[in-house]
Amino acid sequence: MSFRIRGLDPRPFAALFTLDDADLARRRAMRTVADAQPGYPCRVTLEDAAPGTPHYMSPESLRTPDRVDARSDIYALGATAYFLLTGRPVFEGSLPEVFAHQLGTPPVRPSERLGRPLPEALESLVLAALAKTADERPESASAFADALSRCAGVPPWTEAEAAGWWREAGARIKAARSGAEPPRAAAALTIERLPAAAQEEIPGGG
Repeated sequence: MSFRIRGLDPRPFAALFTLDDADLARRRAMRTVADAQPGYPCRVTLEDAAPGTPHYMSPESLRTPDRVDARSDIYALGATAYFLLTGRPVFEGSLPEVFAHQLGTPPVRPSERLGRPLPEALESLVLAALAKTADERPESASAFADALSRCAGVPPWTEAEAAGWWREAGARIKAARSGAEPPRAAAALTIERLPAAAQEEIPGGG
């Protein structure tokens, strides 16, 4: 068995080779190094595939996936918090567009995306976790949690309250993901015996 490997003609893309990452991001393009490990994913084994869920990947995990640290997880935590606050990912579009935004586009403030005010300290913390540079983010999950506990205007949410929310909303979320009809709350039917005077006013009552 033999194979022929073919690629695109590089000449139409020659102008892109001289641009830095910021210029590429403005053109909705992203640089991928294919001559180093890690480089371009092996389509047979996926040994070299970049780990992570695209909408939650930090900028450095796209630029230098072999040199990320725990602060990359802080970005993912910020992206998760953003989704919980707004119901939408930080950036939307095709995969190349999402990656380009993650590299060079500041996120829209959650309150602007949501269309109503949010506690300023909470919003600032989420945006800090989404900083393009790892040094500008909270240094650890513990630091993020401590800052979250100090956010003014954010009521506490206990584990018991979270469990109760999941009991009520979990079935609806699963139904939405599967495309099934969401479960409906059972209607309550109350039956009372009418007073004798009221029964006499109803035809056939007695």
